[in-house]
Amino acid sequence: ELKQDSGLPLWATGSSAPCLSLFKPFFTDTPVSDENFCKTPGANADNSHWWQWEAWHREALQNYPVAKSIWTKMAWPLEQQWLRDQEERVKTGSGMVEQERNSRDAMEASLRVLQEMRETLRKSGREKTGWPYRHYWNRWNRKAGLPASFR
Repeated sequence: ELKQDSGLPLWATGSSAPCLSLFKPFFTDTPVSDENFCKTPGANADNSHWWQWEAWHREALQNYPVAKSIWTKMAWPLEQQWLRDQEERVKTGSGMVEQERNSRDAMEASLRVLQEMRETLRKSGREKTGWPYRHYWNRWNRKAGLPASFR
């Protein structure tokens, strides 16, 4: 049970695919001040945190082994650093202002890494999926207001 003023984080991705996104620290006693992260995603693609990560997820499905490798090189180290930082904060007893800043910094860093991962995946070459699979996802992408094909 997370109690008010415990200083312990709740780790959440705010995305549709936790295996390809970043868990970020949030605290029960601090507000989340990022509008895009808290914005409820619409039925169609918008600039919400969820849809930004969903676009990456759909791109990654076209070449999952490469996408997972990119995530491992770019996102995993950042997530591990946040865990080490949290261990240090528990030892030193961080305050509410620092906790809010840490959550906000993590959200901003995760979006920077997201853009870097998407660019790296796009540069990696052709899709590794068959036509039926691409056709299926292109149809759902069009319905969601995303580009039919990301490449």
